Amino acid sequence: MPSPDNELPLVLIETDLAKVLRCSVRNVQRLKRAQSLPAQLPIPGRPRWARDEILRWLSGGQGRGRR
Repeated sequence: MPSPDNELPLVLIETDLAKVLRCSVRNVQRLKRAQSLPAQLPIPGRPRWARDEILRWLSGGQGRGRR
């Protein structure tokens, strides 16, 4: 994940989220279909997520893959 957090945009698109999660965009799309990600922002067009919501989700132990 980029550091510090303020280097991330306030609103993340799939490519930004893939970088944060260190996975492919296709995997982000799979997670989205499986409803394994926080809720998207209600903005028409491309899927978008709030940076702070994603960071809270990650700090809560979510988003960890199998090891």
